[in-house]
Amino acid sequence: MYIDTNIEALSNNELNWVAIHNGELEPQFTALDTDGVTAFFTYSNGEIRTLQDTLNPKYQSRVTHREILFVFGVYAINEINHLYQTKNQETLIVVIEPNLSFFNYSLHNRKLKVFTNKNICLFADSQTDSIISFLQPILRDINFVKLFKKINFYFTSYYRQYEFTLTKKYVEIIRQTILSTIHTFGNDIEDSLIGLKHNLKNLPYIMQSKDTSKLLNAYKDVPAIVVAAGPSLNKNIQYLKAAEGKALIIAVDTIVQRLLKEDVIPDFICSIERLPQVYDYFYKEKNIPKEITLVGPGVLDSRVFEEFKGEIIIPFRNEISETTWLQRVMNQPETSGISMGLSCAHVAFGIADHFGCSPIILIGQDLSYGANENETHASGTFYDAEEPTKEQKRDQDYVEGYYGEKVLTTRIWLQFKTWFEKRIGEANLKVIDATEGGARIYLTERQSLKESIEQYCTTHIAPAREVLRKIKTYSIDKESMKKNLEHEVKYYNDFLENLINYFNRVEKMEITHSTFMKYNDQLSVMHYIVRDAMSNSLIMHNLQSTLLRYLWAHNSREQIVSRENVQAEKNEQIKLLGVMSRTIYEIKLLVEQALYQIEEEI
Repeated sequence: MYIDTNIEALSNNELNWVAIHNGELEPQFTALDTDGVTAFFTYSNGEIRTLQDTLNPKYQSRVTHREILFVFGVYAINEINHLYQTKNQETLIVVIEPNLSFFNYSLHNRKLKVFTNKNICLFADSQTDSIISFLQPILRDINFVKLFKKINFYFTSYYRQYEFTLTKKYVEIIRQTILSTIHTFGNDIEDSLIGLKHNLKNLPYIMQSKDTSKLLNAYKDVPAIVVAAGPSLNKNIQYLKAAEGKALIIAVDTIVQRLLKEDVIPDFICSIERLPQVYDYFYKEKNIPKEITLVGPGVLDSRVFEEFKGEIIIPFRNEISETTWLQRVMNQPETSGISMGLSCAHVAFGIADHFGCSPIILIGQDLSYGANENETHASGTFYDAEEPTKEQKRDQDYVEGYYGEKVLTTRIWLQFKTWFEKRIGEANLKVIDATEGGARIYLTERQSLKESIEQYCTTHIAPAREVLRKIKTYSIDKESMKKNLEHEVKYYNDFLENLINYFNRVEKMEITHSTFMKYNDQLSVMHYIVRDAMSNSLIMHNLQSTLLRYLWAHNSREQIVSRENVQAEKNEQIKLLGVMSRTIYEIKLLVEQALYQIEEEI
């Protein structure tokens, strides 16, 4: 009855996700009650369930709170309409319908006009894993990210009565995915500035790197095996030799020495951490064969690049706005970046993805403890029998394991797992988890390494060193880069001047019962400053955790104009402005130093 208008309503929002279903849906619609709303659905086992549309009597209006509200059940459209009408105007409502039979009935028989409004979207899919892919645009939108400190769930009539286990799994995946995203914003400013210093110091090595943009799809549809150092690697490492020359073997730095002892020479070694220990533990005096190519970001200890014998690839890092800024000042295309995530295994996965490899086969990617808490890595690595730290113990939790059991993990491993799931979902990659243990990585197929090699690694491929020999280094015009850096220095000077002027005005504000309304309006200028800061990728990178803490504090506060709330806003702004001024000054100094070096070379 309503299908045409409902399809039109759902077509207006790119966030909406509706799965295509094949075959007969379960359960089947049976009858509509005399009230014209209550519906009865029958399962194949004869069970009849009732779908009603009655607001939870415990629900209270949230108009004064900005949040993301996940609502289970699309059938209860009257409940959803009420939630929408009583929400804050900036709140995002995400309606989740795990049962496609209920969605299909609602599409034809319920008026879904509410979905023509902004800040409401629909996820209709029976595959729980798909929620990870659905969430990706939300996780990338700062207008939604600023609401992450307030996540709530509402269950419509049917889901208040049925499907507790299913909804619990959805809630767990949503919380894990969002928490992992929040933790990626956690770097402190000093840490970020050190990263910028390393990137600028390594400019000479970036100029010697193979041009990553020229490597896009260089191994289209060729299998790649990403070798991490999890404890499960001990059970299948012996099969890896059979894949040499028939798949790209891309290894994390931790496991390379063990592979060499097994007479396996990987095509690539991947690193991500800038700590000097990475050089000391994995590169210094390690006699890494020159046939192996190094892949890592420009933040690595410069000694790694200086002493490495083989080819080097220094890709820009897609997820990090600092390297987006660096790409811009060096006039490099977007395709010169790869998705690197948070670990050296993510770098390995990201370069395989960039090469166009398929399938990507994961081994040693446990992301959990092995038989006990001392078993964190495969044998023959620097981390043999490593005791968990106090911080790791504090952050431990249980997640679904490879074989469906519960396994013990940590917060950081959970972040690593979530990154894989996000990237697989957003790029629609074919990934086989051949780890044969550890945590379950959603959106992957599970198959043993032996079976994967037998099925996919059947033909010889062009050796990586021969392919790389034909690839040129980055094309970088130093004169152009010099002009870009000069423009950046001027921008930071102007920004600092505006910040100081505004800071002086805010500091003088005396918030009283007679002035708080006037100053509330004047304090709104801060949101334009925050917007401008976020528009500059380098400032955003170094201040993102500080800016988001400010936005989370602002949005978590009850949205009522009062003397207390205006005073709290002033206090938050004073703190933020001080941090912003110091940070942008430090950024300016580092960019000026890089500019001086470029001028010396021209």
